[in-house]
Amino acid sequence: RDLEIELRALGRDGLGEQLSEIDGQIALRQRQLATAKAQADGARLLYETLAEAQRESKDRWLGPVRERVAPYLRLLHPDSQIVLNEDTLEIEHFVRTAVEEPFKQLSMGAREQTAVITRLALADILRGFGQPSIVILDDALVNTDEERLDRMHLVLNKAAGSLQILILTCREKDFIQLGAPIRRI
Repeated sequence: RDLEIELRALGRDGLGEQLSEIDGQIALRQRQLATAKAQADGARLLYETLAEAQRESKDRWLGPVRERVAPYLRLLHPDSQIVLNEDTLEIEHFVRTAVEEPFKQLSMGAREQTAVITRLALADILRGFGQPSIVILDDALVNTDEERLDRMHLVLNKAAGSLQILILTCREKDFIQLGAPIRRI
């Protein structure tokens, strides 16, 4: 009893109640932490699921483009492929023999050739969906050397089997061998 009186005098009475109150606060904080962790895990799972769905969706669009580019590209550069920006569809990289090169660092001729091939592939995809498509090349391939121009002729001939291609040029001699009708304006 003397101890109780002394503890009250020191303001230490109700330690058991204080301990119970603190235990209750700890239990409440643990439940709040568990709830926050479950919400964070749910948000992370949702983000990862949406990101994967977005990747799959973009791949469903970009996959056919890469597939249609491949046969044309093989005629020009065997063992090569392009990497497209998922958001803008711009050509980001050119990969040949497993070496990735930034598209902007390629020569003007290589960029022109790759861009023409990609346009042909996109037109081919549109045609496959029943959309009329024509590819108009306006002074394209002017920076292409003779050897690659000959290979680009193979590409254009192959594409012309299923697409209409209109070439506007002031360098008629570069395209005379294609055998297509020539109209001078």
